[in-house]
Amino acid sequence: MADLNDGQQATVTAQNRQSPFQFQVQDYHPFSMAMNKMGGVTRKKGGSSVLERFAYQSTGTAAWIAENGEIPITQRQMADQAEFQWYHAGGSYTISGPEKRNNRGEHQYTDIVAMKQTILEEEMTNIYHSALLSSGASANQLPGLLSLVSKTPATGTLAGITLSSASFFQNFDFDTAADWSDGSVDAGNVKRFYSKLLNATTYQGKKRFGIAGDTHYEFLEQALQAHQRTAKTDDGVGQTHDYLTYRGIKIYFGGGVNFSGESQMADDLSYIITPGKGHMQISFQEDAEFEFLPQVNARQQDAFTVLCILQLAFSVNRRKQQAVGYDS
Repeated sequence: MADLNDGQQATVTAQNRQSPFQFQVQDYHPFSMAMNKMGGVTRKKGGSSVLERFAYQSTGTAAWIAENGEIPITQRQMADQAEFQWYHAGGSYTISGPEKRNNRGEHQYTDIVAMKQTILEEEMTNIYHSALLSSGASANQLPGLLSLVSKTPATGTLAGITLSSASFFQNFDFDTAADWSDGSVDAGNVKRFYSKLLNATTYQGKKRFGIAGDTHYEFLEQALQAHQRTAKTDDGVGQTHDYLTYRGIKIYFGGGVNFSGESQMADDLSYIITPGKGHMQISFQEDAEFEFLPQVNARQQDAFTVLCILQLAFSVNRRKQQAVGYDS
């Protein structure tokens, strides 16, 4: 891309400046933020994949019996596992010798190495969060929510499990065009819509959160307007929540700033997520979580390159505790 105006070198070296350097490459990342806050992120050392183990049926022997009656004895296979693969991403930045030498001492306004490193890290987080929302359709891309919490939960395979024959491993889906007569989500029915998702995923007090596309979030905001606080007591004027609370569950806004053009959440889509071990989990290889590798000097050039790597798996268990609701 050509320089927009003065160019990189003039921007990062000394001139009369009106403000600090403003990074304008990082999108808003509500889902990964919520997963991190609610215990849905872990680090692992080694392993060829991430295995989610489960017991998928009962013994079939529990029953009321008469005095001196016989207890049923049945042999059943009851346990199995789903295998989620690791996915790998990377990026780089390059610094030339003249760039580094010119941008130092009294002429340094912004450290060019730190600037490029921050921009790359934000770029990497953009593709990471986009993948978490995706179906994994792009080349080598991590499969995300569209795959793990599917609109067609009984179709295809997931982590080696044939879903049509594994009802225990099917998430809850709610299609407003087919599953009720109220039509698409609006301000009048949005609370009942979220109640459908919450009721279907309630299980022994497990922590949950929601994430809503623009349209669903705006209707929920209208429906809850009289009940919402717009600022905490320690917030300044104009600082508002990035979530709404319904039935004690935080529903995060799934829209927001999108500098990168990476895929974001559909406007008419909502999820209820149960995060954490044994439910839904983002697993990083502990030495490849946005890890910057040592610089590599270019051959026969006055320059060096630094790589950033990311290796992770996105897994789900107790899939019935995950829900998706949508209008189309």
